[in-house]
Amino acid sequence: MGRVMWYEFDSLDDFNAWHDALCDLLGYPLASYNQLTGQIDPDSTPTTAYCEPSPVDSKYIVFVEDQYADGLTQTDLRIVKPILE
Repeated sequence: MGRVMWYEFDSLDDFNAWHDALCDLLGYPLASYNQLTGQIDPDSTPTTAYCEPSPVDSKYIVFVEDQYADGLTQTDLRIVKPILE
């Protein structure tokens, strides 16, 4: 696994176009496996997404390995989690 950084997209459509192409390249959906044994678990739900976008300040940000980030814009935006009272 390469270095992982935050990247931003201007719209959900832009993210979906990039994500769909990456998932095709990586062969998604991927069979899930038992983390203890490392063997494929035919009864488990397949992995269908590389990442999920988070809306922040009218952008969509994602955490992506640098090897898949060609052409993406790095961002300083971060997800803000509310403090529970």
